[in-house]
Amino acid sequence: MVHKVPTAYMRNLTAAFFLLLPCLMPLSSGAGERAPRPKIGLVLGGGGAKGAAHVGVLKVLEELRIPVDSIAGTSMGAIVGGMYASGMSPAEIEQFLISTDWNELFTDDTQRQDVGFRRKSEDYENLAKISLGYRDGHFLSAKAFFEAEKIGLLFEMQLLPASGIKDFDRLPVPFRAISADLETGEMVVLGSGRLAEAVRASMSLPGIFPPVVIGGRYLTDGGIVRNLPVDVVRSLGADIIIAIDVGKPLAGHEALGSSLVVMDQATDIMIKDNVRRQMALLGERDVLIRPDLGTIGTEDFERGAEAAERGERAARHAAGALSRYSVSEEEYAAFTARQRRPRVPTLRVGTVSVDGLERVNDEAVLHRFGTRTGEVLDPATVLRRVGPVYGMGDFERIDLEATPRGDVYDLSLHAHEKPWGPNYLRFGLSLESSFDGGSSYNILIDYTMRWVNRLGAEWKNQVQFGETHLFFSEFYQPVFPTRALFIAPYFRWEQRFNDVYYGDDVIARYRIRQQQWGADLGIQPWTYGELRLGYVRDQVQARYQVGLPGFPAIDLTQGALRLRAIADQLDSIAFPRRGYFAWLNVYSTRESLGAAAPYDKIETEVVKAFTLDRYTVLGNLRYGTHGGDGLPYYDLHTLGGFFNLSAYQKNQLAGQVMAFGKLVAYWQARPTIVGSVLGKFYVGGSLEAGNVWDRTGDMAWDNLHLSASAFVGYDTLFGPLYVGVAAGDRGHDTLFLYLGTSFGTSYQGKP
Repeated sequence: MVHKVPTAYMRNLTAAFFLLLPCLMPLSSGAGERAPRPKIGLVLGGGGAKGAAHVGVLKVLEELRIPVDSIAGTSMGAIVGGMYASGMSPAEIEQFLISTDWNELFTDDTQRQDVGFRRKSEDYENLAKISLGYRDGHFLSAKAFFEAEKIGLLFEMQLLPASGIKDFDRLPVPFRAISADLETGEMVVLGSGRLAEAVRASMSLPGIFPPVVIGGRYLTDGGIVRNLPVDVVRSLGADIIIAIDVGKPLAGHEALGSSLVVMDQATDIMIKDNVRRQMALLGERDVLIRPDLGTIGTEDFERGAEAAERGERAARHAAGALSRYSVSEEEYAAFTARQRRPRVPTLRVGTVSVDGLERVNDEAVLHRFGTRTGEVLDPATVLRRVGPVYGMGDFERIDLEATPRGDVYDLSLHAHEKPWGPNYLRFGLSLESSFDGGSSYNILIDYTMRWVNRLGAEWKNQVQFGETHLFFSEFYQPVFPTRALFIAPYFRWEQRFNDVYYGDDVIARYRIRQQQWGADLGIQPWTYGELRLGYVRDQVQARYQVGLPGFPAIDLTQGALRLRAIADQLDSIAFPRRGYFAWLNVYSTRESLGAAAPYDKIETEVVKAFTLDRYTVLGNLRYGTHGGDGLPYYDLHTLGGFFNLSAYQKNQLAGQVMAFGKLVAYWQARPTIVGSVLGKFYVGGSLEAGNVWDRTGDMAWDNLHLSASAFVGYDTLFGPLYVGVAAGDRGHDTLFLYLGTSFGTSYQGKP
């Protein structure tokens, strides 16, 4: 007998079989296989100096053996993320962040020892640091407060192990840098190109740094569009996201005390809004770390070690959530082997090239770079050699690309000439007041045309108004692009007034007008200084103006030879901290050269600066004498005025022979990034001694005049500003205010 099985029963049995089948299959195949681990993505937010906290988090991730499969970073997050993605360890990144002088890095000042003397000599003329360009009938200016010329170069050398990788997916850890298109406001995700350039584009603060042009787009700091790029890391395939937010909290109303703070708060509100939207994308399995950074600000790079420690502490608090993604020691060792890239201690130079030049001679650039094929150099040396190229003063930015080729690196300088050049308009102001009636000022307008021809000729023109009226024009023509040898014809017209003192009283004033034509032949050993020898034709008029008559009117023509030698290796003319300065000037008139009243005038000066930490002592000696029958009254050696026997009036002492010495000591307040841009603050004092005499035989220690001063100083964009008090022998004392160059002032920077 055959039993029929009900249809419903068969249907249920079949369903049960297929439901159990998957459970039975592992018993026969693949038993013991583990599911693949989730991919971990790291999101590093922007926050300036607070971004050092990212390093502390990375250190904990390494301790917990959590591999990172992808990274996206913004601003400082891009710096840390790019370095980690390129193969650096957290310890190496921390060492870089702590050892780097960020205050120095965020300035435009090329090391003054690297600046060519032609540019260096402009420091003596009290010109403001801001310049305007003139081209095609329009005045132009820089796009930012400073050009960040050092940052890109430093990143290029730091990321050297990854220099040959143009696709960021092929880095040891896939990486994205976040930037913003300055023209459209769109987010730009940088995943290819030069890693150092991408990192720099991500942290180019608008208005502070110039935008970085990549692919025809003007890119700026990515924080304004995506300060915590969660969505970017998710798009790279991350299953789990570890996000570190180091943004600062919004300020309370009591802290909004100025328009600048209010503007900064408005920017922070925009950033906070895009951060909140990104945080909303985090899921339950994701980990958000927000270190407590206390009072550490975006500019407090000197507190980098503290920020890293706080980041580490925050990551340890999150260790419970993080440890879910730990892997075995073997698996993490395999990850580390892939992620780490050895540093490049030295590189052998292959080819050396420069591109991007419009006006500047490539031979001049390569000469300044001074690097030859076959040299073996460490990255720091390569970096330093770019300094003299910047010292030419013609470039907004220079990118250095080191491309590996076999066992050598080909070096390419990608030059970006200043778009507001090559013709520059600058203004200068000098001011001196003793608060007791003695005051003077001068306003200077300087217009210089550079690269008039391929040899680097310059045509310099100046007009000055105030105590001294001046017109000066010089055509500087190098014989070779290296500028080692040059000729310089010039014209100068000047009118000034000299006061004649009897004791402390002004008894007369006379007016001097001079008109000079001259030409110099000179050599310029690049940054060290200059030697000139030339002929000058000098027409002089001197007229008594007010007070007691007694000085004869002069109307004569002088023909003279002039020798000028100068060596300048000071790191600053405003407030030197290191280096030396020395100069010699010999002016010799002769009847055979067309002189009506032959005489010789000799002047020399030496300056040396010594610094320990933030304390500086500056020594200065100056001497002047004469030859022949003596100096005419309109060309005597003088003393008196700020740092020139400060307790005496300007040029109060005049004579045939002069000797002067001073010691100046000052303390520099702790520098900040804002201070590096807007000016540094100093407190100091001076001890001064000197006198003038009619004959060398009259010189004696017991007839020196003495003076001492105490001052506060501020190195502004318009030159150093001093306010202080001075006291001297014989009851001399004064309060003073001085704006302008104070060291090497007896050398005027022009014939």
